[in-house]
Amino acid sequence: MAAATALAVLAITAIGTPAHAASPVTIDFEATGATTVEFGGEWGYQVDVGNTRCAHRTCTNSLVLTFTGDNGKTFTAKTDVFLSETSYVAPYTLSDALPAGTYTITANFRDPYGWAGSPNPGLASSNKPAKLTITAAPLAIDFRIESDPHQSAGAVVNAQLTGTFLDQLGGCYGSEECHEPLGDGRWDFVIADKAGATVVEKSVTAKGSNGQFASFYWHDVPASSDFTATAEFTFEAADRKNYSVEAAAPLSFTSPEAVAAGEPGSPEAEPVAEEVQASPSLPLWAVLAWLLVLVLLAAAVGTFALLARRQRRAATSTDLEASDTARELEKADHS
Repeated sequence: MAAATALAVLAITAIGTPAHAASPVTIDFEATGATTVEFGGEWGYQVDVGNTRCAHRTCTNSLVLTFTGDNGKTFTAKTDVFLSETSYVAPYTLSDALPAGTYTITANFRDPYGWAGSPNPGLASSNKPAKLTITAAPLAIDFRIESDPHQSAGAVVNAQLTGTFLDQLGGCYGSEECHEPLGDGRWDFVIADKAGATVVEKSVTAKGSNGQFASFYWHDVPASSDFTATAEFTFEAADRKNYSVEAAAPLSFTSPEAVAAGEPGSPEAEPVAEEVQASPSLPLWAVLAWLLVLVLLAAAVGTFALLARRQRRAATSTDLEASDTARELEKADHS
């Protein structure tokens, strides 16, 4: 009975799982850029997909790409297959930047029109996976200490990350092809005197791309002294493998001589409060003189207007008399 039951199960299984025909769709990767790039760099593949119905209309989101990394991370993205039966894969295809690592890229075509194969239509895998290696982006530290030209007992400490990654970041203006901003981290500064004793120890939190610069003011710098300073930048754990920061060489700094009070570069004295000065006022005779001038001007304007009015009236009277005389003469001629 047991043997008969086993044979029956095998028979049902065989009947229920017919052999799948191979899909006619082919998928081939063609590299259009370097397959080994630094983090944040450009890379890309053209994917040729054959034997699809996409030659008649675009197959939206029909190509599913899987990036499997040796760092234990896996990323998935979808893209279209165009009328030419091609697709393109680049950093902007993914919603997140690929961290440093080596990736195996596979593609699956999910045919929306049921042409990929039968009896399992709509699915085809890439014939040969692609390889992509992303290495850590190299960064360096530009570290400087400069004496304050206005205060001999002060100095300015400046540090800046430099590298191709940041150069590319500076030329990015929000397009979809912009790579990720700089990761978060922390600046650590230590300044020691000639005897090796620490005189300044400071940490500055670095947030994103704004963290590529760090600066602080060093107060009460001993005059005519030699110092050795170091600056380090450490990324948070999530980003440490994406960047390779070259350690900055220790920096030597000699503070200037003390400057006597009152000389350029000496400590500034407390400002003396200035006395409040009353607003300047005119003497009484000047005010009266201005009033008199205004009265005379008003009188002159009034007199001129009166004379002008009288002249207009006189001219009008003369014209009327002349017209009356002309009418009387005309009457006398007719009589």
